[in-house]
Amino acid sequence: MSSTRNWFDLPPELKVNILSRIGHFQILENAQYVCSDWYKVCKDPSIWKVINLFRLRESIYSSDFWYAGLPGICKICKNVVDRSGGQLVDIVIPDLQTDEVLMYVADSDWYKVCKDPSIWKVINLFRLRESIYSSDFWYGGLPGIWKICKNVVDRSGGQLVDIVIPDLQTDEVLMYVADRSRKLKRLYMRCGWSDDLSIKSLHEALKKFPLLEELSVDFEYLTKEAIESAGRYCPLLKTLTLKKFSSSRKVNDEIGAAIGENLHELRHLKLINNTISNIGLKAILDGCHQLELLDLSVCVHIDLNGDVVKKCSERIKHLTLPDFHYEE
Repeated sequence: MSSTRNWFDLPPELKVNILSRIGHFQILENAQYVCSDWYKVCKDPSIWKVINLFRLRESIYSSDFWYAGLPGICKICKNVVDRSGGQLVDIVIPDLQTDEVLMYVADSDWYKVCKDPSIWKVINLFRLRESIYSSDFWYGGLPGIWKICKNVVDRSGGQLVDIVIPDLQTDEVLMYVADRSRKLKRLYMRCGWSDDLSIKSLHEALKKFPLLEELSVDFEYLTKEAIESAGRYCPLLKTLTLKKFSSSRKVNDEIGAAIGENLHELRHLKLINNTISNIGLKAILDGCHQLELLDLSVCVHIDLNGDVVKKCSERIKHLTLPDFHYEE
């Protein structure tokens, strides 16, 4: 005699799997009323993570629920969304001659998802700015862009770890990030051409980034104070990229000396279009014994025949030298 398995002995996840196959309308109209056990299973949010309201609408049209008209259908659709308990990941919404259901979904599920700080841990304000330029938000001008950028930072809830900040003609956004993002690990910023305001703000902002591991700065004017701040307040800094906007025939080894004196734990260093000479390069090698990558692209004041360059070739695993040397 074959034994009969009791439904109540089935694992909860198996009950969910079975009932999820009969369709949402059948769950609402029939299955949930069979017994209290089934009712509990039918309330499980995992059944409602994927919702096809088109099929639900067709089922309603062929049932007694149609007497309630569109308001009744919308009410049922909202009930289905509520069942998801915020776990909704996929939805098909048919033409219901109203946006009521769409807005209900947005307010109850997607809006909550969009507010999740984990979405905003990595922010590229450069791309955001470009998107704003091509949208109706541009009517607010730069102050409008700053406001949106601040909103994005607020969404991170202090969990921001990676940010790209373009030249927004103000340091307001950088300081806003610094005051709210002590977990930041990667910072890329583009400083303005006209003055050293951004560099002064960078000097102050670095004091508030104790976990910073990567720093990349596009600049025209950069002071040793910013490098000193990085060494003093960012002990985990391992990667530094400094890219100068324009070339200069004047040698300046101040930045090289500051790097060698303050950033002893660097592993990766890129100095693009910088004005250091072999003197500044020697200071870097003497102070940064952990260097594995060194990029000196377009650093035209480096004498490629100098002893320090030979020393670089022997010590640095990944070395990029300038294509030529500029002689006075």
